[in-house]
Amino acid sequence: MQSIKKGDRFGDWEVYKELYRKKIGDRLRLVAPCRCTCGAKRDVQPGTLVSGKSKSCGHANAEAHKTHGMAGTPEYQLWGHLLSAYRRAKTPALRRARKVPERWKSFEKFLEDVGRRPSKEHVFGRKEPNEPHSKTNSGWMTHSGHNRVVWKKKRKENAEVLGKHLERKEGNRNRREGREDARDG
Repeated sequence: MQSIKKGDRFGDWEVYKELYRKKIGDRLRLVAPCRCTCGAKRDVQPGTLVSGKSKSCGHANAEAHKTHGMAGTPEYQLWGHLLSAYRRAKTPALRRARKVPERWKSFEKFLEDVGRRPSKEHVFGRKEPNEPHSKTNSGWMTHSGHNRVVWKKKRKENAEVLGKHLERKEGNRNRREGREDARDG
């Protein structure tokens, strides 16, 4: 085995102290105190350094998988929720209602279009609730602004329901009057 000494480099690792024995599990093992180029310090077994199995603390892997660094933020959670709701929609009508633009399948594009959440007082919503999500129809609004949009939608839906109810009542009245006219005639 190659002799390892203080100052030797193996990938991003640098041995910064002399090797020593450390209890690992139930055995004493020889370890090399190493410092990674990112500053992390770890005790590494010499065999993994020499074989090339250990080249760094893993910071390069973490950086490679880190695209935007916003996982866990309200924006990222919202984005995941929107896509999930669209995928879970069972009927074509529900899929149309929950449709998200193709470009929003990328979190970076979604964030570019809607921006960061201005404050905790802001919620995400659609200006026109009956239209699909889009850059122009969706955005951050205050709770009160969002409530106005929701109530506007509810008033519209209630008016439609009330209109259908009144039409039905009118139809029933006409049928009753038609039966009464037939009896009288």
